[in-house]
Amino acid sequence: MDSRGSGAAWTRIVLIQLAIIAALAAVLKFYLPGMEKRREAAVVREREDRIQAFARTMIVTDPTRDIPSGPNAGKHPQKLLRQDSLDEVQSALGAPTSESRDFRGGDHLTWTGTSHQLEAAFDRGILYYVRYEDLHTGHGVMVYESAGQWQTY
Repeated sequence: MDSRGSGAAWTRIVLIQLAIIAALAAVLKFYLPGMEKRREAAVVREREDRIQAFARTMIVTDPTRDIPSGPNAGKHPQKLLRQDSLDEVQSALGAPTSESRDFRGGDHLTWTGTSHQLEAAFDRGILYYVRYEDLHTGHGVMVYESAGQWQTY
């Protein structure tokens, strides 16, 4: 057996293995982080869609009332369509982005999407307040169970 041929074969095997390791390192360094960013962006877009759908179905205009004066003069105030439970809201919107509790024990859950943020407040597990804000303009609306408390900002 020729020792030169055997050495060349081993060199070729080592070079092939090094090429495979380099390719795996490139995949781990460049492809996987990009794939993770695309997955996270898809999750946020899906959350945005759920936020908008929830706002469309839960925030309704009260046509029986008009606002007589102020910056919202002539508009109809808005109110919550129903007072859902905390579990019902979470099943509609998914896991919240953040959670807090107020001094009276009320739960405040916030969902942040790509363009909107929705905060829902619960008293004893029942929805009583929704703040729906456009993240690009900073304008939003605070909607309660009664149209008499409705506010824009």
